[in-house]
Amino acid sequence: MTADTITAADIRINARWLIPIEPADVVLEHQAVLVQGDRIAAIVSQDEADARFRAKEVIDLPSHVVLPGLINMHGHAAMSLFRGLADDLP
Repeated sequence: MTADTITAADIRINARWLIPIEPADVVLEHQAVLVQGDRIAAIVSQDEADARFRAKEVIDLPSHVVLPGLINMHGHAAMSLFRGLADDLP
């Protein structure tokens, strides 16, 4: 391993399980999420992350699941049913 093969990352999140958006219906085990700035730089096995990346901060989650954020999936979904209702009333 040489300095040329090491990539810097700001944050490394080691998780027992990772559920990606694609491919669907897949659960990956012992994965690392590498973050550079405000972007996900890579999702690789923890072994590959050990070999290829050095992170400023490491977060170990040995019994946790990492999955995409469920943004705006709470109470607002039902409001779409009322869209346009009573628009013709003062």
